[in-house]
Amino acid sequence: MNARAWRPIGEDQQQAWEIVATELGLTYTAGTVSKPPVIAGTIDGFGIRVTCSDDREGSPPANTYYSVTYPSLGAPIRIGRERAIRRIGILRSIIAVNDVEVGHKPFDKMAIIDTDTVETARAFLTDARREVISTLLDCRHTRNVIVSETTTAFDTKRIEAKPDRLAGNILGCVQLAKLLSRRRPGDGVVARQLRSFFDEDQFSVSAIQDGRR
Repeated sequence: MNARAWRPIGEDQQQAWEIVATELGLTYTAGTVSKPPVIAGTIDGFGIRVTCSDDREGSPPANTYYSVTYPSLGAPIRIGRERAIRRIGILRSIIAVNDVEVGHKPFDKMAIIDTDTVETARAFLTDARREVISTLLDCRHTRNVIVSETTTAFDTKRIEAKPDRLAGNILGCVQLAKLLSRRRPGDGVVARQLRSFFDEDQFSVSAIQDGRR
């Protein structure tokens, strides 16, 4: 099998990724013709990985892909926007997504919840977690969001070249992992805090140190 061919990301993008990785104590590995660039490491005990992907084989990298891992939050579950779940496999019917509804109409309308039982979904989706996940699903710049009991992943439709935005998304991942791990309900502050990281119009690089405290 031939190795996948990648077109290297631009110099400005490489510099931005290196700057942010260094500032956040992460490792940056430059891309090659066979591998995409990667930022990886841990922040506050949560695993971070940032790389890029393309929409079509042979095309230049077009998306920045983010993921954060955390200790298991319970039974297996997968939550996402409908269009993100449908992208996994060829057809939804083939991958046998079990769309469970939890009785919270706005959330049930927004997300597909793939798990074994309604009881599992309701045990996982505390008020606090539902608020966090709803905020992420509703953010303007996050695409293909998938939240599971151990990982949250999403992408943005460009290879990020601005350190502020790249750092904001990474620290948003950390904040999201922290919020998913807690059980008490939010009061609206949670949504504002999380959105301030993922909304590129609000985040500034000065938030880097705040995000690590």
